[in-house]
Amino acid sequence: MRFFIDSGLSLLPKKMDTTAARAMLYAIAFQESNFIDRKQILDTEEPGSIRFGPARSFWQFEPIGVRGVLYHFSTKRLAEEVAKKLQLNNEAFIMEAIGWCDALASAYARLNLWKLPDPLPGRWQEDKGWDQYLRAWAPGKPNLAKWPASFKQGWKTAIEEKRNARKI
Repeated sequence: MRFFIDSGLSLLPKKMDTTAARAMLYAIAFQESNFIDRKQILDTEEPGSIRFGPARSFWQFEPIGVRGVLYHFSTKRLAEEVAKKLQLNNEAFIMEAIGWCDALASAYARLNLWKLPDPLPGRWQEDKGWDQYLRAWAPGKPNLAKWPASFKQGWKTAIEEKRNARKI
């Protein structure tokens, strides 16, 4: 998981790489996909069949979310720079790649949070984290019951990774 986050944040300005940012990136990926599903899985109609929705990546970006990052005044330039670095020259290519290119997905997830006017939540601000997740991702079926564990795991992972980085 760390590789996914590191690769995306390396494409952005250093100031965007904070422990709080990493914690939220982890928390949202745990919430959305548990770092398992790169394609949105919809309810199955028949046993043994799977229907996929439009969302892609561990952060479950839908086309409207990609457009939100690409065209928002505070993220447009950085989103274009990331796409250019990855040789993705239009929205369709970006949407296709976001499901498999973890650097792109994690960079755009960070940019999606960057659009919000408030500072990222601290370790003990689970409610603020939930609010920011809802505003940035606008999930169709928000699962509040799952959020406390996702938020705690996000912070735990970010803190452990920071601690391990100091040992190297």
